Amino acid sequence: LKGSEIGTLVPSPYVMIRGAQFTGPRHSTYDDLNTLAEMVSDGKVLLNIDQVYDFSLKSVREAYRSLKLGHTRGKKVVKVRG
Repeated sequence: LKGSEIGTLVPSPYVMIRGAQFTGPRHSTYDDLNTLAEMVSDGKVLLNIDQVYDFSLKSVREAYRSLKLGHTRGKKVVKVRG
């Protein structure tokens, strides 16, 4: 991937070498979240989701355990609404 195709909250050597753009909550606004949601909906931004968890104590604990192990290839998602 070229740097212009990568956006991340956590700068790693892999993406730094490729010139990725870094962003995070301190740089964003509510409108940015709406714009991102539209881009995902339109297929302009692809999300790599590792696994989706239910909003239960058991599932959230499982998500954190998995996250702590590392080797994740995408985002962990906790589904808050049905």
